[in-house]
Amino acid sequence: MFIPMVAGFLLLSGCYMLKASEEYYKIKVEGKAVLFVLDTSGSMEGKDEGSVKDEIMQKAADEAGDTVGGVIGGTLGGLVGKQIKKEATKLGKAKRELIPAVKGLGPDVQFTILTFGGQVSPWKSTLVDASGTNKNLATFFLQKLSSGGGTPASEALEQAFQFTTIDTIFFLSDGRPTDAGADTILKEVRKWNADDAVVVNTIGLGDDQDQDFLCQLASQNNGVYIRETVVECRAEPKTTSASNSATISDIIAKEYADSQGKKVYLSHGDRSFADAVVSFEPGNPMVQNEFADPKQALGAPDYQSQGQPGAVSLGCTGTLVVQFTDNTLVDIKGADLHIFEVEGAEAMQLAMSKDGKEWIDLGEISGGKASVDIAGLAAPGETFYFVKIMDLQSDCSGQRPGADVDAVAALGSAEKISIKSSVLFDYDKFDLKPEARIELERVAAIITRYPTARILISGHTSSEGSAAYNQDLSEKRAASVEAFLSTRIGTLKYTNEAHGSGESRPIASNETEDGRERNRRVEILILPAIP
Repeated sequence: MFIPMVAGFLLLSGCYMLKASEEYYKIKVEGKAVLFVLDTSGSMEGKDEGSVKDEIMQKAADEAGDTVGGVIGGTLGGLVGKQIKKEATKLGKAKRELIPAVKGLGPDVQFTILTFGGQVSPWKSTLVDASGTNKNLATFFLQKLSSGGGTPASEALEQAFQFTTIDTIFFLSDGRPTDAGADTILKEVRKWNADDAVVVNTIGLGDDQDQDFLCQLASQNNGVYIRETVVECRAEPKTTSASNSATISDIIAKEYADSQGKKVYLSHGDRSFADAVVSFEPGNPMVQNEFADPKQALGAPDYQSQGQPGAVSLGCTGTLVVQFTDNTLVDIKGADLHIFEVEGAEAMQLAMSKDGKEWIDLGEISGGKASVDIAGLAAPGETFYFVKIMDLQSDCSGQRPGADVDAVAALGSAEKISIKSSVLFDYDKFDLKPEARIELERVAAIITRYPTARILISGHTSSEGSAAYNQDLSEKRAASVEAFLSTRIGTLKYTNEAHGSGESRPIASNETEDGRERNRRVEILILPAIP
């Protein structure tokens, strides 16, 4: 009698396929661009790198499924047995929560699913609308999933942040990362999410989950950590990115020698260098050794000799795109961008971009010239995060053809603080709210850690209303912030400039209320003075 009851229960459990929920593991799905990251490692079905307990549980489920299937018999028995085996696993449990959450997504939401086990695999390579068809296709995809391999959490999160428009990540795992240490992953995620644009919620299943890692991943990125169904920790409330802005305790101005022996002064020290490789297209011919690794162009210059790596050879006509994540490229007095090349600057074409899509040509560097001034190409306070380097075939011979790039530095580095207008002002107003003063006191404290600096304050609006009205409002809001900060930081050591950009520089779509809210902001750039 017991076995048929179990079979009936498990068949009925399939009803979750028809349910829709606004929650995923009791976390309300509030984002408009959502990525579900799902662990499909072997331990999710009690095999491969699973614990002994996982393996015992899976073996018991397999035996129960075979027994029930045998009692019922026939095709139906086979289906019931298979369902029991699937439902008893952690992966089965994850599906029972995720499928209703997908079904419950609103029509204005975009989403996709990223799985990580033996490899990292997206269901769709871009976010798709949460239409009925796409929800059904996602459900079918989830139902077919099986598990195997390790837990490449670092690679999964890296790929997750390549979906540049996401605002919410749900990260589920039952084990410890197998491709990098937890501290390394947390540090990288903070680089990728430096502007706190993405909320990362985490869910842990089973006894072998890395509780500390999952808790920190969520709490450092404005999210919630759920262990099974219980909230274990959550992020402290943050009103703006200013509350969590980096201090300069780890910023030490330095001079660096390039291959010509020239000294290059960087106000932000080691934080001035490119942090991530976006793409690399090797030229032809291309070097086939350790100098073919594009990551050698990241961080501070470290090339020592031809027998050691430390630089990447682009190959003839090769193209490298790098990104700044913990600093920005801005226009300062004099040169703004410096390429640390090996043994003399071979001919290269440079370009810069805000988003990695639309590029501004910076011209050619060659011979002894390795620095570029972006004056005239960048508006006051305009920030750029991407640099493209293209080899111009000046030397295609030898063991390392093409330009050799050791490091890419932003001489014009700036610390950027972005504050939502709703924190500072009432709707359609430019007088500071009382609570705004608390937030701006934090900003002043950050500024005064610099011995001297130039402060650029810019106001921004959504596209609601006329362009002329928005321009005027943005200018008045920037002026209000500038006036307050002047009373806190003085004008002897700090030069303040305020201007408005109106609706001309959106950072999100003006088609949704969430996007318009993000576009209404005041940005404060801190540019340390260069001697």
